[in-house]
Amino acid sequence: MIHEINSVPVASQKSCVVEINTLSTEDSGRDLAGTMHNTFLPIKYKLIVKWPAQTLADRATIVAAIVSAANPSAISIKFDDPAAGTTSTKTFMMGTPMTQELVLGNEAYWNEMEIHFIEN
Repeated sequence: MIHEINSVPVASQKSCVVEINTLSTEDSGRDLAGTMHNTFLPIKYKLIVKWPAQTLADRATIVAAIVSAANPSAISIKFDDPAAGTTSTKTFMMGTPMTQELVLGNEAYWNEMEIHFIEN
């Protein structure tokens, strides 16, 4: 679960998938003898976050926290880190948010919103 975006507390999410990616250098692979050689780069995280339907005001809090970053590719996110067993704060860049507006009676809501955050 994400707790804060750019130090702003955000609403509970419907789901938060944490991908822990192990990356290797370009020269990693097998040699002619079939021996594997691998030089690991630092582990990088990807967060796939979905929020449930929300009012326009609730959704605005999340979007405002994201766009408040001086650099949109440097978004600070505090989240539950399964590798550390505690909360961590890391810097991410954001993919394109996907959402849909719904009108129920006279009240407008945002349907589920999904955002992919990729660690810098």
